[in-house]
Amino acid sequence: KQTTMKKLGFSIIGIIAVIVALTGCEKRMHVSDMTFKDGGGYAFHEGEPYTGDVWSDDDKTACFTYKDGELSVMTAFHDNGQVACTAGQKEGEGSKYFDTDGNAIDEMTFFATYRSVLESVAETASQMQRRSR
Repeated sequence: KQTTMKKLGFSIIGIIAVIVALTGCEKRMHVSDMTFKDGGGYAFHEGEPYTGDVWSDDDKTACFTYKDGELSVMTAFHDNGQVACTAGQKEGEGSKYFDTDGNAIDEMTFFATYRSVLESVAETASQMQRRSR
């Protein structure tokens, strides 16, 4: 009986793990999945204003967060996956800059030191501009 109970317990755990894995897997949206207005200030998916994250097509350069189609936050990343900078779109939310270790740095140091991040984000922004309607 104990062996049957163990097997049943493992089966239930396995079924739960599969359900959690399947329900937790949403398709990550990318710039190439969207259309934009105003060069990326507004995002649409299948003609509807989009709410959620939109990643650069390489899955690592930048993530743009939209609410009801309007850009609310842009986050860029260093090559090592650390956040490089964030920029909020609401009044009073300024940009924040970070080095490759995650330490906050000033804007001038960021622009002088991490030009490659800026170039990667500019490339993604250019793609968004081309996908604007």
